[in-house]
Amino acid sequence: IYLTRIDQNGSHVWGEEEVLICDAQNIRNDLAITHDGQGGAYLAWRDHRPPFGFGSVFMQYVNSEGIVQWQPNGVFMYNYSPWIVQLIPDSEGGALLHTGAGTYNHVYRVNSQGETLWHITGYSWGKPAHIVEGENGYFYLVCFNDDWRAVYAQMIDRNGQAYWGVERFGVLLAGVGMEQLRLHWKFGSCYQDAKLYVCFEVHDGSLQNARVYSQCIGTTGQMLWGGDWGLYTAYHPSYFQDMFPIPDNEGGIYTLLWINGWNDIYGKHIAADGTLGSVIPVKIKPPKYSKGFSSNMTGLQYNMEEAGPVKIELYNLLGQKVQTISEGFRQAGSYSIRLDERNLASGVYLARLQVGASGSGATPTTEVVKIAVVR
Repeated sequence: IYLTRIDQNGSHVWGEEEVLICDAQNIRNDLAITHDGQGGAYLAWRDHRPPFGFGSVFMQYVNSEGIVQWQPNGVFMYNYSPWIVQLIPDSEGGALLHTGAGTYNHVYRVNSQGETLWHITGYSWGKPAHIVEGENGYFYLVCFNDDWRAVYAQMIDRNGQAYWGVERFGVLLAGVGMEQLRLHWKFGSCYQDAKLYVCFEVHDGSLQNARVYSQCIGTTGQMLWGGDWGLYTAYHPSYFQDMFPIPDNEGGIYTLLWINGWNDIYGKHIAADGTLGSVIPVKIKPPKYSKGFSSNMTGLQYNMEEAGPVKIELYNLLGQKVQTISEGFRQAGSYSIRLDERNLASGVYLARLQVGASGSGATPTTEVVKIAVVR
């Protein structure tokens, strides 16, 4: 593991050579990084170095001059095969490590000398679980438990004191009265201006008819949007692969949604008062297509101004589909496709071009041209 610091102009602050963080064998993924507020950085990662064969978490601190402060290859923090490794600053020059092995997670507060100031456990559960940086020394834990069908949030200060709810997990965001619906394990969270924002997904038992709900939580743990589950934000007949709420700097959020199996990112805006438009999310940037789908003796031609999904199908004059000529994701550029006429009878056919995925909430661009096949 190496670290380099780059300024806003793209220049290497610590010189051209990277700082060595760890060269131990069996380093794994789940690398996390955060700042110390003074130009330095804390790093945490998971590896399988002996004698911790099931995986462990190590940390390292690099100061603002690019000098490693702790022992080579890092300081041991946690064993028991961690599922998550997350870091945020503690607002006093140290860091908060959030980790765990699939049951009750742990939070460690570490100072710049590598000393653990405190350690708490039981305030979040399993994976996924998030630690979210707040302000004035507060942070938030958001967790999901599929067995309990519940999403929880907790507010904690820099001394490890929790504030929300009667249970350790804090306030219940969703999970009561969901009947046949089931919480999916993907959710997102963010913070701004003394408010925590969380979005999560529910669906039926077959991973279909996904619905995204969003919630805004105030400093006392009160729900500010919607009813028991929050605000009904978005819908898709399949399900969402991931979601990312982003503050809009006016008390609301933009929620970016990645639909399973698609190459597109969709978005919804929620205003500070919880108002929004349709629950059908809008594609962030639909592919631009230059009108001019045409045919000639050499085949079919079209031009893509931007990358996007394309499908070309051939129909007879009765409206029956004869074949799919081309289908897939295409980069920007001009395309020419030759029609396979070997199994076609003489006559007139219709070639239909569709740019953009159907069922996305946005209307795909379509064009139709005639093709004459002569035997």
